[in-house]
Amino acid sequence: MPAAKPIAILAADHALRQSLAFALAAEGFASETFSAEDWHRAAQDNQRFLCFIIDEQALPVTSIEMIGLAAPIILLADGLGSHVDVAGARVIYKPSQGSDILAVVRTLSIPAHA
Repeated sequence: MPAAKPIAILAADHALRQSLAFALAAEGFASETFSAEDWHRAAQDNQRFLCFIIDEQALPVTSIEMIGLAAPIILLADGLGSHVDVAGARVIYKPSQGSDILAVVRTLSIPAHA
């Protein structure tokens, strides 16, 4: 069952943002898209998101800490020469199948059992 919280999509490329949003919607997940310039808007009220899907090209630097983000991070990274260092992020290397991303989102949307 899809989560009630939306998924934040952060990518520099408009087509990638729209493609991810479409794929998520087809599976019943709500999402909000943000360009690299809109990062601050996504980060301000980040507790309302199920997770962040972040394209490496939208990051302001090659190695960052996402301190303060309450939601898990799915990082889309280029496979060649990529030096990604985001603590706790689930990294998916591009090109990837949409099913790879959806599988991680589905896992995150399942409530943990105590």
